[in-house]
Amino acid sequence: MRVGKSVWRPTVLASSIALSGCTPGPPCTTTGELPAGDYLLHFQSGFGGDVAITDRTSRDAEIIGAEPETTLSDWESDMEGGLPVGDAKIFFEDGGTGQRDVQIVDDPEDSSNKVMEYWIGEPHVPQLPQPKARIQLGLRNNEGMHVFRYSVRVRLAEGFVVLETWDKKIHWLTLAEFWNNAPGESHTFRVTLNLNKGEDGTLFWGSHAQTQAIDGGPWSDVWESHSETAPVPLDEWFSLEVELREGCEEDGLYQVDLIEDDGTRRLGGRARRRRA
Repeated sequence: MRVGKSVWRPTVLASSIALSGCTPGPPCTTTGELPAGDYLLHFQSGFGGDVAITDRTSRDAEIIGAEPETTLSDWESDMEGGLPVGDAKIFFEDGGTGQRDVQIVDDPEDSSNKVMEYWIGEPHVPQLPQPKARIQLGLRNNEGMHVFRYSVRVRLAEGFVVLETWDKKIHWLTLAEFWNNAPGESHTFRVTLNLNKGEDGTLFWGSHAQTQAIDGGPWSDVWESHSETAPVPLDEWFSLEVELREGCEEDGLYQVDLIEDDGTRRLGGRARRRRA
């Protein structure tokens, strides 16, 4: 977290990421049941070694480099080296590094721990009725990815503590989003993991699934869920584990687990999702 002109900037730190996928194949068996997960570790990174972020002033930043002591850690040859992941880029949509940025830096509390720091200084993407902000690591042009699981160690820095004192509702603070076909394609469908807040309340977890007609128009809710009992850890490390399975009829799966650094497992959000 950095402070400039008395403005607290919401900052997200990630200290490690591990990505698992399944071997390419049909999403369903002939009986309509999900096959057993055939997980393979596809990629992992602790952001050490010569890992770096380039082209941060453009709409799409590139992550390059690897950690010699860690297998499957090369952001180009391992992450983007073949099926099922197509390419991995950091997407800003608009703006400059004075408005938003992402860098590999030392953990403020442990200089031996390298972290990927996302920070936002102000809304930088023109949009009606009001501008928005975006920093996302996107995996795109994927093929044969019917099952997807990842784990990321996260710290929501002190700017999020300030957000809890804000006397406004927060209904759109996206931490992750998963698409099964983009807008304009058949079967447009997305699942979103959010942080929400009431006018006087604390941050809480939310998820929803939406679909959209092929010719565009409004998004339609398929399902929505909230957890106001599981805590949102602020300014401390925790891990998120997310799993998605493309399903037949009612047999798809979306599951989120929050794991605190002492091993305590919370949240446990789980929803069956129908393949659009």
